[in-house]
Amino acid sequence: MNKLFSVFVAALLSAGIAGVAAATIYPNPSCPDSMTIQRLQDPTALCHPAATDTTFGTRGIYIATDSIPGAFGFWIETAGGGAYSGIDVFTGTSNYQSAEPGTPTGGNLFYGDLLGVDGRSLEFRGLTELTDFDNIQSTNDIIVRRYSTGNALPPYHIGTPLELDWVPGWTSINGSANQEPWEGVLVKVKGPLVCGRIVGTGLGGNSMLVSAPGGLDSLVIDGFSLTNSAALTVGSPIDSVQGVFTQSLISAVASYRILLRNTSDLFAAAPPNVIDAYPIAENSIRIIFDRPVQAASATNTNNYSLQSFGSVDSAVLEAGSKSVVLTVSAAAAHGTSETVTVSGVVSSSGLTMAGNQPRTFIYGVLSIAELQQPDATASGLAGSPCHDHSRFVTATGGSGPRLTYTGVITGDFGNLYYIQDAAGGLRSGIPIFAPPVQLVEGKKYLISGQVQEFDGISAITVAGLTEAVGTQYVSDLGAGAAINPVVQTIAVLRDSTCDAAQTLITAEDYEGMLVTVKHVRVAENQTSGQSFLIAGPNPSFAPDTMLVTNSNSAYSYAADSAHTVTITGLLNYRNSAKLPWRITPRNDEDIVDEGLNKLLGVGPQASAAELKLAVSPNPSRSARVSFTVPRTGKVDLGVFDLAGRRLVTIIDSQMPAGEYSKVWNGREANGAPVRSGVYFYRLKVGDQLVTTRAIKLD
Repeated sequence: MNKLFSVFVAALLSAGIAGVAAATIYPNPSCPDSMTIQRLQDPTALCHPAATDTTFGTRGIYIATDSIPGAFGFWIETAGGGAYSGIDVFTGTSNYQSAEPGTPTGGNLFYGDLLGVDGRSLEFRGLTELTDFDNIQSTNDIIVRRYSTGNALPPYHIGTPLELDWVPGWTSINGSANQEPWEGVLVKVKGPLVCGRIVGTGLGGNSMLVSAPGGLDSLVIDGFSLTNSAALTVGSPIDSVQGVFTQSLISAVASYRILLRNTSDLFAAAPPNVIDAYPIAENSIRIIFDRPVQAASATNTNNYSLQSFGSVDSAVLEAGSKSVVLTVSAAAAHGTSETVTVSGVVSSSGLTMAGNQPRTFIYGVLSIAELQQPDATASGLAGSPCHDHSRFVTATGGSGPRLTYTGVITGDFGNLYYIQDAAGGLRSGIPIFAPPVQLVEGKKYLISGQVQEFDGISAITVAGLTEAVGTQYVSDLGAGAAINPVVQTIAVLRDSTCDAAQTLITAEDYEGMLVTVKHVRVAENQTSGQSFLIAGPNPSFAPDTMLVTNSNSAYSYAADSAHTVTITGLLNYRNSAKLPWRITPRNDEDIVDEGLNKLLGVGPQASAAELKLAVSPNPSRSARVSFTVPRTGKVDLGVFDLAGRRLVTIIDSQMPAGEYSKVWNGREANGAPVRSGVYFYRLKVGDQLVTTRAIKLD
């Protein structure tokens, strides 16, 4: 291990990574070299880390990615391949997407990149993987470096169905090598093979068991986890299959399988299947096939029909030969159900698709307000109890039909984004859960997915969180219009009344939108970065109290019940009897401290004439620091010892003019308590400076 890397590791440990990681750290004096994939995977290797140990410097070639919405990851493998040469890198809410070898990824990585990874070793359902230091998906503090690009992918390990059998231990009984050495490795099985069974949801809806002709089915091909590749019909011949070999625990049973990275990993003389269809413009529909198709059949408009009896005017085969864009007219009404049926399309191998294959979706490009439009039927507003949920979800709140919408991103918290209509208005915002690519605040997007009602459809709740899920298509439309927050009261933003007649203004009308509540009181004291309660003029009344949540460590503000604040953030719902609605600020700038409460916190504080600073009680164990800021500016308030050493910074931020109060708990910045004695308090605003001293007691 070189000197520079040693310094890097030491710096990370001093920054606190060692505090959240396991006891053993690699490299270390006994194992001075950087961690290799072989050491991570092979339990007999020297310096083999235990689960949850911290490892630095693991290198490998980027060979595959998991970009299915939810939890993300990718695989790296040693350049030369071989046993114990591959490993999964779990990245939580960060998606390093790559559509095909050689194309850019969502994290600016490419297949063939040589990467270095620092993180923790983990055994998850039998799979050895590298993951983040703090074991919190949303923070994703795993470290990924790129050393070079354009490297050849490692050679495939050529295996057999018996060697790579899906049941652990079966192969060793039959005298073959165990499957474990090939976990995380690129493998290939040559034919002839045949599809023996199609596997249900236990192993993924697009999976199948295959074997040599006449043999017992023994090899699992998974077309569900990393891509969307339809399973072949039982008895279909397969020339060969390749992908990443892995394992997981399904219903307490360990399972090995080959993960297809895309439909090109399966070499089979099979007809094409339609795997998706959705609008990409008001009169345009995109059809997705599971394999390349011939242009002559794919562009023949006679091979497509609409349930509405609308006209298919043109069909264009997109680059890659797996998707077709239809231009249609006189189709279903905007926002209503439409079905496209495909037949007669021929695969690049010359086989015609079997029969008619329909796909249903909501026609047109919808606004967010249309997504949020409530269901007026007996399963929604007209039900007993009344439920206010989208008309595009199922009666139980599950994901509804495929639909397409557009809007501007207003905030992001890990794998949860918020999108809003540029025109604003009631019901114009919605959260998006785990899209497959990173979305940028302020940009406008066209997105195809589904809508579900999370945490709300039951006999006892009347509201839930309407959210967009199942994202399959994202188009970046460039910079969007500025979204201004809507100013509203706490009483309205926490009102969970189910408005069956739609004559009231309640929290549902602002769900997922950027909102602001002005000059409200902080209702509790909290340390830096904690969620806290706010209240209006009458905080003793429950309807006037609301929760401010800190999602994904977005802010560091320390709430003080002696202060008035103005809060901006995204309004969202959680199933809680006392505090169902809450505001989530995007950063510290969304929280404006208006100073000390006056007249129940209504209105900002008047400007002060001079800089003032006082500490009381004096002496004390925990001192309240009161101060006056004469004008808006950068405020620096700190505590120093007799030697002039700064012990802690109480405030370091831009603040408006006013009177303020903060409590110092008698601890240094690192949390250590200070001893009894005399300490200096210094307040600096611009070029003005004032200092006072006070006695700290144990």
